[in-house]
Amino acid sequence: MTGFILNEIDTLDSVVNNFLAFAKPKRGNKTYESIADLLDFTIRSIPMEKYNPVHLIREIDPDIGNHLFDRNLVVQAFSNIIINAFQCSEKDDRIFIRAYRKDSELFIEIKDEGCGMSEEIISKMYNPFFTTKETGTGLGLSIVHRIIEEHNGSIHVESKQGQGTLFRLKFQETT
Repeated sequence: MTGFILNEIDTLDSVVNNFLAFAKPKRGNKTYESIADLLDFTIRSIPMEKYNPVHLIREIDPDIGNHLFDRNLVVQAFSNIIINAFQCSEKDDRIFIRAYRKDSELFIEIKDEGCGMSEEIISKMYNPFFTTKETGTGLGLSIVHRIIEEHNGSIHVESKQGQGTLFRLKFQETT
């Protein structure tokens, strides 16, 4: 019974924190951050033992450099997308995390081989309180969307049911 109560407290804490983050997002300080370090930190912060064992493949251009980010907010956004990838993946699936520059833009891609999404779900996924998860709050991707936009970025999603999903984050070079 104690385990059940603690689990419910964690769920409630998550709901309240997500709601507060959505209702009043934090305004932080942007600094130039190493993309490789930021992604490595994000990956290390995810409690992978809670999910099916997958093959995490990291492909970060060694010359990618830095970008102007609010570290805490961007880690929150990246973590949310990566955790979603873990949640929809089966044992031994692959999750790819790729970062590269093309022209004056920074691209970060998170791709999984999980269950994928329908066009209908993709069209609703940024709506507050829309979720396909039993215990989800429906705020995670809404918050991610807001954070990415606050960083002069955009999100493009490609998904096919039964074949996985690709989140491509694109950031303009900042001056």
